[in-house]
Amino acid sequence: MNTKFDSKCNLLSKHILSLFHDGITISADVIDYIDSTFGCPSLEELSEIFIDNKNCERDSLLELIFYPDEKIQMQFEEILESSTFQKKDKEKVEASLLSVNYEAILLFSGDKKKLRLFVPQHVVKKFIQRLNIYKKTDSRILEAVNAYVRVSDISLVKVKLRNRRFNETENKINFFYMFLKSNIPAGSIFFECLDFIIEFFDELKEDKNIFDSLTQKKIFLSNSIKKTKKLADQIKGKNFEILMSQNIRMPSINIAEYKKQIEIVDLICLHVSKNSD
Repeated sequence: MNTKFDSKCNLLSKHILSLFHDGITISADVIDYIDSTFGCPSLEELSEIFIDNKNCERDSLLELIFYPDEKIQMQFEEILESSTFQKKDKEKVEASLLSVNYEAILLFSGDKKKLRLFVPQHVVKKFIQRLNIYKKTDSRILEAVNAYVRVSDISLVKVKLRNRRFNETENKINFFYMFLKSNIPAGSIFFECLDFIIEFFDELKEDKNIFDSLTQKKIFLSNSIKKTKKLADQIKGKNFEILMSQNIRMPSINIAEYKKQIEIVDLICLHVSKNSD
């Protein structure tokens, strides 16, 4: 038996247990979901919902509560990066956690209320799955993150990269390296650009010149805005019945959001192209 191999799985298991024992804070959005779904239940009523196996809404609520968001994932990033987890390690971590019964503490933001509950096995499995423990980011990108990203942002950047769906190719790795090395200001605009690139790469079907692909994306966004504005002018003053009879539908796009994306594309191309010269 490989002791080192087992120790990293045990370490991760203990870290997850520690998180559950210390308490998971219920966000305002989750509280709104609870109130709208279950009619503003008291703490006692909520506890009864959690132990009611026949309640069809219970499992959805539990998965929502125990969904490891980026803030939670950041607590695990150092462990995951420093160890070489493989796909089969996920089952080892699951086995370690599911071998004992344990409680989790729910903390409600805005007050000092707490609720204890046993975490069902399927919820634990989903939690581990969503940590992406065996997903690795190319070492060249990680080196760029460590070298060029603001220290306080490094962990969050690595979590976002761990959560990516796209496969790393030389083309994408090189572009990411140049992006991270560019002098885009730290803060919200940097993360807007980072989130855009990750989402853009997730949807990119061809691994070709990234700048050309970004240009095509910008053309698509611009044309969509023009078409929407043109159609809005055409239907101005017409009532709903006439529009329905003519089978006219307004495109469901957010023009302000599309304009923002165009600005982000321009900013990315400007900074990355300077860095590639």
